[in-house]
Amino acid sequence: VRRDENALGQESRKAARDRERAERRRLEGADAEASIAPIAPRKRRKWGKPVAVGLFVILLGGLGLVHVMPLSTTEYEKLASEALGVPVKIGSANLSLITGVQLKFSRVSLGAGVKAASAIGYPSAGSVFGASKTFSKVELAGVVASQEHLAAMLGGAMRDAHFKVAQVEAKQVKLDGPLTLPALDVTLDIAGDGSVATAMLRGPEGLSIRLAPKGAEIAVEGKANSLVLPLLPELTLTDFSMKGTASRDWLRLTEWDGKWLDGRVAGTARVAWGPDWKVEGEVRARGVNAAVFAPALISEGRVEGRGLYTLAGAAPGKLLEGAKLQGIFTLSKGVLGSFDLAQAIRTGGAQGAGRTLFAEMTGEGSFDKGAVSLRKLSIAAGALNAGASLEIAADGALSGRIIADVKGGARSLSATLQIGGTSKDPKLGK
Repeated sequence: VRRDENALGQESRKAARDRERAERRRLEGADAEASIAPIAPRKRRKWGKPVAVGLFVILLGGLGLVHVMPLSTTEYEKLASEALGVPVKIGSANLSLITGVQLKFSRVSLGAGVKAASAIGYPSAGSVFGASKTFSKVELAGVVASQEHLAAMLGGAMRDAHFKVAQVEAKQVKLDGPLTLPALDVTLDIAGDGSVATAMLRGPEGLSIRLAPKGAEIAVEGKANSLVLPLLPELTLTDFSMKGTASRDWLRLTEWDGKWLDGRVAGTARVAWGPDWKVEGEVRARGVNAAVFAPALISEGRVEGRGLYTLAGAAPGKLLEGAKLQGIFTLSKGVLGSFDLAQAIRTGGAQGAGRTLFAEMTGEGSFDKGAVSLRKLSIAAGALNAGASLEIAADGALSGRIIADVKGGARSLSATLQIGGTSKDPKLGK
């Protein structure tokens, strides 16, 4: 019995140990499962947009610094001076990338002839910090240039391969000098050898002038809707055109043409300047309203003619003081504004007030320093024929005579009449 009790006790203890081991294994298994249970995934952050925004901000900041980044003017002054052959001075220089690569300069001067308030250069790649400076275009603003140096600038060339400019643009350029000129927009196209290939000048009233340097001379072509002649400010031509050549000392127009006083005038011109100014050439008129000159003498009529002219003076404003013109003319369908020649002949000069219509008047004329001389005048007016000569002094005083005859029936009447008074109040008498 005791043996059976012992055996039963051992079995009972073994069963208890087995349960303990099973419980431990269960607990250990639960802990292991808990330790390897899946962790809930964290939400992934999208870094692309914040990084892009940050880089954009940094880039803008960098560009802002570059935009106002100052550059040394020394190298640009040196290269430009060597290329142009005149001292070049630059007040300041800055690099800008906001609207493309640009070099901005202020207070630029080229020798004593050209000054610009500012300039913008468009450099080629590698030109900003490279040894050579190459610009596709340079834009100038606030430019004042000397007329005296204009021809020299057009005929010059950039002589250094380390400094090149393909085109120069300048707005509202003021050309200081003896001539009164409007502000002009100037475009210079530079050839590969550094010389000026063409220059375009544009101004008010459709003014357009093309200059093309050829060796020591410059080919000139121009036109304008309306042009006040710089040499004769009192004279305005419309529908104007010109063609010729120029140098540093003269301008020669082989052809010029324009509308004036309801007709057209054309001709040639040679202008020379220096200590004195001189203009000479040929002038031709067609259909010009003659009534404008002295309406009391000629109140109606269209004139055609041609002649040679010379203007001379110490300055452009004094050219008319030495003006001379000599030529021939024909006046068609005209009216003598103050004389009735037929009535004067019939009354022996006692009564001559009125008007005389004529088909044609021909003659020779000259203008010399304000005085006008008309010679070999021939007047045809139906039954009336007359020959005359007339002198008009610079102050307007008249002197001359008319030899006229009127055919009427079987006989004709003739008379010699004297002309006096002034161009504004002419008198006719015996």
